Amino acid sequence: VYILLERGVLTVTDSGPGIATDEQDLVFDRFWRSPHARGMPGSGLGLAIVADVVAEHGGSISADTAPTGGAVISLRIPGRVPSTSTA
Repeated sequence: VYILLERGVLTVTDSGPGIATDEQDLVFDRFWRSPHARGMPGSGLGLAIVADVVAEHGGSISADTAPTGGAVISLRIPGRVPSTSTA
């Protein structure tokens, strides 16, 4: 797993089988599991919970395929620039 935080975007990339293009929006639905992953442990809630938290904070999340074939999940949560005053 490779994690990058750059310019307010958190990106998590893995080296697994990736996410099929037609399933990339579905991975954020509650209890949805790819037909290829249904025999593996899990409930299909992890990314749905992350997407809900990101949305509650006014952010966005997306899934893509890494150039090396793994999955890429990117999320952005808007923030604010810290004050530089020392008062």
